Amino acid sequence: MKVKYDSAQLQDQISSTCINLIMEDPFFGHFLLSINREISEDGPTLWVRPSDDDKVIMGINPDFWSTELKGKNFRMGGIKHEVLHVVFKHLTRAQERSGGRLRYSNHKLFNIAADLVVNQYVERNWLIEGAVKLELFPDLNLRKEMDVSYYYDKLNDFLKEQMENLPEQAQSSISGECPNCGESLGEKSEGSGGGDGEESEDGESEGSGKMQCPHCGEDISEGEGKGEGEGQGEGTGGGSGSSESWSNLQSQFSQGPGARGGYHGFWGELDQSTESQREVLEEWVDRQIVNAVNRLDSTNTWGDLPGSLKDYLKEFMKTRKPKIDWRRNLRLFTENSQNTYLSNTLKRPSRRYKKIAHFPDGSPIYKSKNGIPVKDENGNFIPVWVPKYPGLKVRQRSRLLVAIDTSGSIRTEEDLPKFFNEMYHLQKKQVEILVVEVDEWIQRIYPFPLPEGQIEVKGRGGTDYNELIKYANGEEIDRSGTTKSYQRGHTYSKAAGITVWEKGNWVAKESIKLNKQIDGIVYFTDGQAATPFEKSKLPILWILAGIGVIDENSKSYNDLPGQKVKIED
Repeated sequence: MKVKYDSAQLQDQISSTCINLIMEDPFFGHFLLSINREISEDGPTLWVRPSDDDKVIMGINPDFWSTELKGKNFRMGGIKHEVLHVVFKHLTRAQERSGGRLRYSNHKLFNIAADLVVNQYVERNWLIEGAVKLELFPDLNLRKEMDVSYYYDKLNDFLKEQMENLPEQAQSSISGECPNCGESLGEKSEGSGGGDGEESEDGESEGSGKMQCPHCGEDISEGEGKGEGEGQGEGTGGGSGSSESWSNLQSQFSQGPGARGGYHGFWGELDQSTESQREVLEEWVDRQIVNAVNRLDSTNTWGDLPGSLKDYLKEFMKTRKPKIDWRRNLRLFTENSQNTYLSNTLKRPSRRYKKIAHFPDGSPIYKSKNGIPVKDENGNFIPVWVPKYPGLKVRQRSRLLVAIDTSGSIRTEEDLPKFFNEMYHLQKKQVEILVVEVDEWIQRIYPFPLPEGQIEVKGRGGTDYNELIKYANGEEIDRSGTTKSYQRGHTYSKAAGITVWEKGNWVAKESIKLNKQIDGIVYFTDGQAATPFEKSKLPILWILAGIGVIDENSKSYNDLPGQKVKIED
């Protein structure tokens, strides 16, 4: 029976758990801030899955949360468990290929191996009963704090060893697939055998030869077989007998999805994804690791993070070579720049402000049925209400001012087409774009896309950021008198006018002022200019490209206010 839950109360509990995790384990708490969470019955327990926007989302089953994760520690442990799967990139690693073949073909075995990795970093009193731990497999002598590939290979070799020791006739009776669940049993019948037998005088055990599928746990064959058993004749029909490791592995295979506290069923959503899609997801994970580590370093709040995990993170920071996808950064900047826009509409009348409807003579209008006015339970006529004010239409959208550096160092034939193509994608997603061509001065202003066709941007002089920032801040740009060059300090008798697209025509203007709200600035430039002294009131994303694009380690790069990304493809 499902437990009824209060959504608001559950959200409060989850938020409280996240705060506790920040206090107890700062790294995981900080990392968790970047992961969206959903309360859902799509999965049986807790889970992480890829989201539609190339991020990771965490799911929480309300029944599991309320019944199984009772108490602060178990809840922190469950969330920490899922965060660790993300940190170690188990979502994408499950789809790794080697020589064109799936590296981890046994999904259940991979799930066990992944849990062996992460649960070593979760406090013992935070793990629910039945959680996968190293001590479940004492015969394998598993080393601590190893990679998922190590544990997978160890478990896979152990599984194959057990299969090789099955009675010959039992092996031959298996077709390679479980008749119950249809899962592959491996190249050499990757099932399991088990049964009670009687020890013979020569030390061999004769067992019933019953075998269990390692995936569903159901019996898959019967027969009598012999094997070199140990102990009192209870064995798999093989040399390992009824070892604790073998019994526990069978038990793990036979458990239902999410029985150990974490559900991995959604990882398969990446099966059909491309390598580039998985790279984008991994890049997002990398950025969250970097952000979390930087927060810890800046506040010196590493806490009691295990030394091996701390070493892993610090080594990651040393060796990571950024693979920043500028398109992805542009889309994220656009999403983060979204604002709520309200407009009046009579299609959606205001429920808050209303008045009684009246006939032309001023008498009130009442609800009626078959021409007879309707009364309420108190015997009063029920009035007809109409909106006193129009309703509000709410829309989430972004308005971007896109500045195009038209200086001669921009590669107009290589980089600009890439950039404009990406803007087409943004525009289709209801992003309103105003393009400003600028070098030392603002040259042209027009909406994107132009109805007249292809945009032709030609290189001109140097680069100065200040006039564009002033314009974006809502200040008037006046070219009617003498104008001072911001960058070079020269004074011109009269600067050139500004060409503006208005009502289907190009119009020359001496004075302009932005007359609409802008949510962010995207500045396409090579970065070869002095640091702007005008302070932007809006967030800025600098997309750097061109012949002489500035180096990431240069002062010019670091002094640019806002976010920065390079076009490197």
